[in-house]
Amino acid sequence: MNEKLKKKKLFSSCLSVFICVIFCSFCLGAVGCGQEEDSLQSSLNEEVAEEILQKQLSWQITDGGAEITYGEESESFYRITQLPFPTFWGGAAYSIRTPDGDLYLVDGGFQGEDGERIAQYIEENGGKVKGWMLTHPHVDHIGAFLDYASLHPEKIEKVYYAPFTREFFEEEEDPEIYQIINNAILFYEFLEVQEETKEQIEYIPMEVGDILLLEELKLECFASFDPMRKDVNGNSLVFTLSYEEFTLLLTADMTEATLEAMKMAAEETASLWDVDVIQIPHHGYAGGITTESLYTATGAKLALLDCTKEEYENNSAAIQNTIQLLEKLDLPYLPRFQGENGTEIYLYE
Repeated sequence: MNEKLKKKKLFSSCLSVFICVIFCSFCLGAVGCGQEEDSLQSSLNEEVAEEILQKQLSWQITDGGAEITYGEESESFYRITQLPFPTFWGGAAYSIRTPDGDLYLVDGGFQGEDGERIAQYIEENGGKVKGWMLTHPHVDHIGAFLDYASLHPEKIEKVYYAPFTREFFEEEEDPEIYQIINNAILFYEFLEVQEETKEQIEYIPMEVGDILLLEELKLECFASFDPMRKDVNGNSLVFTLSYEEFTLLLTADMTEATLEAMKMAAEETASLWDVDVIQIPHHGYAGGITTESLYTATGAKLALLDCTKEEYENNSAAIQNTIQLLEKLDLPYLPRFQGENGTEIYLYE
């Protein structure tokens, strides 16, 4: 938690404690023992600040996975889940449940098995998707959506997406780097599904600066499609999810070029630069963000890792390079393969 938040919470929650300390110091004749009392008050401040920090943001490893909590436990809360879909190659899938029970999804993983898992997850969580955010047209991000939307368009209310164009894919990203994924085919499949389902689903392009309110949880977009960046990953949607003083940054497969564009566009006071939890870009692969610039710029306190256990143990795409970077920064991280439930974030009202 940053100094600004500590001071704010400390002042509002502990004013009476400070007054009491000052009053007692005065009554006891503090003239001759100023240094001792300064030390005592400093110690008291640190203890109270640490108690507030623990109350507001904490995390733990559980039998089912990992849990992050913000605020004091109550019956009403937002739940953000890093879904633990165990496809061998890491895909991306996040969900958001509001206190009123609305379900939002971010990406969803691959076609096939992940498509089946996302369908089951939707049924287990109300059977309807209020909004589905698609960060970019790579199979490990939009594959499950393509499967589900083709079969159940009536169960999806809105889709928010990075507005790639056909022209962009005519001059596609470096084929030597992305031989496995034919991005143009996936994008054209998305356009086909969009055309087939536009009567049931509202498709909304998301641009930099767009803000969505998921009840009181604010989604703010900081990066979207820019034809000047000749790379699909670099054109991923990047956005924050903020509630009160808590901020989660979802980065999809952003690159250093994305970050530079975000720095130029975002105000210094934006929530982008005051982050509690950050999704490690590109599933942790050492190919998107290779320096500490993103983590130091955002002030992240905890990171979420999207790769699978197999990828982690086999050091696929140099994931251990990313881990070494996080350890150098003393930035703790939670891998989604920690347990069957993945990682769950509870934001209490």
